[in-house]
Amino acid sequence: MAFNLTDFLTWLDGYLNFEKTPVKNIFWLDTMRFLCKKLNNPQDSFKSIHIAGSKGKGSVAVMTASILEAGGIKCGLYTSPHITDFRERICTPHGFFSDEVYEKSALEIKDCISALKKEELPGQRNLTWFEIVTAFAFVCFKNAGCTHAVIETGLGGRLDSTNIIKSSLCIITRMEKEHCEFLGDTIEKISFEKAGIIKSETPVLVFSQEPHVEEVFRLKAEQENAQLYFSKKEGSAQVISYRNCNQNETENCKTPACTNMKILLKSLRFKRPLTAGLKMPGDFQAQNALLASLAVKLLLPDFPEQKIEEGLSSAFLPGRFELVKNPLNKNQKLILDGAHTVNSVRFTMETLCSVFKDAKKHLLFGCASDKDVEDIACFFKDEFESVKITKPGNVKSCDSERMKAAFKKAGIQFDFNENFTESIQSAIKKAAEQNVLLLVTGSFYLVSEVKKTLGTLLETPQVIS
Repeated sequence: MAFNLTDFLTWLDGYLNFEKTPVKNIFWLDTMRFLCKKLNNPQDSFKSIHIAGSKGKGSVAVMTASILEAGGIKCGLYTSPHITDFRERICTPHGFFSDEVYEKSALEIKDCISALKKEELPGQRNLTWFEIVTAFAFVCFKNAGCTHAVIETGLGGRLDSTNIIKSSLCIITRMEKEHCEFLGDTIEKISFEKAGIIKSETPVLVFSQEPHVEEVFRLKAEQENAQLYFSKKEGSAQVISYRNCNQNETENCKTPACTNMKILLKSLRFKRPLTAGLKMPGDFQAQNALLASLAVKLLLPDFPEQKIEEGLSSAFLPGRFELVKNPLNKNQKLILDGAHTVNSVRFTMETLCSVFKDAKKHLLFGCASDKDVEDIACFFKDEFESVKITKPGNVKSCDSERMKAAFKKAGIQFDFNENFTESIQSAIKKAAEQNVLLLVTGSFYLVSEVKKTLGTLLETPQVIS
């Protein structure tokens, strides 16, 4: 009997999904090791680059994988969350695997798990959705014949399901207070959890940050006898220019977002300075590009500089300052950005003001209940002619009253509608009618809902007439 990806996802829904239902005390590695052993340890069939951090790990992951692919290396990519298609989590840096790979791997996973008895499982604990999906990624990479894979942690690092891999290199990106209920209430505690991916005698590249944060990684590297590198000591990244693409340029681009930022990277590990145009704008993305480039050079010192530039220039990840056309006004754009922490929203606003300095702007915002909305709201004051706030979909819990109170305290006038479908349709229509730019931010889940609406509007524009 055929078992396709749709069947697999339906079957998966029977398992606890932390992304939808956060639960404490469900993190351990013995279950994951047990499951992968039953699958003949697919994670050992390819070389891995393991990435943890609070911000930027998805961007660094896709940049790193894109560089490796540009150099002719068959590389898998595991990130989360997905925006519109589950396969975004498990793919190549520029597309999906064949249906055969997903279907063969799905059946392999299902047959293995269906044959298990609960008393066999460590602690007789049920498998979770993310554990199964992570194992599925490993099997997909094996079945696709990947020689390398770039693997992003889901939550934390030390007890994350991905942390059974024998990585060839570890990367730790920018740190920020996040998921405090699960990772700890200080930046040092959170950093300790992220540092858990550092393996014995395995090189680790860390984004340079505050000394007390760096010390956490330094101590862990010493314990593991791992060679430690900090990005600022290894090289520098500079934004050379931004350019606001016109409509014709956007339509001719090969990816949903067009190149609008040129960067310069320097390091003694490079034979010459590197220049590349990034499809994901923002000064912080230049720093992410430096991390990805250095990581490849640490892993493969003779990797060609030209291929690094090509890989960076073609890297793209949905929902990271992604420019799309407003289907109701071909002359205007929407910017979709899943920023949901204080620093990520600050970076998004800095990029918005750099790339679209003189444009009139509207905002559609929605965030989950565990976000620091009081600090986030302040970044939007006096920047938008119209502000709408709503729930970020039905996946995550949302504290609407807290959101409204935060925007009121920030002195921002806004319209609120808890019905996110109506809010999205209204925001797109108003931006089109007033010929202004619309920024959608606060949650990847809100971005996902907007993309669904955009797809509907392209098919049947009359839905918001």
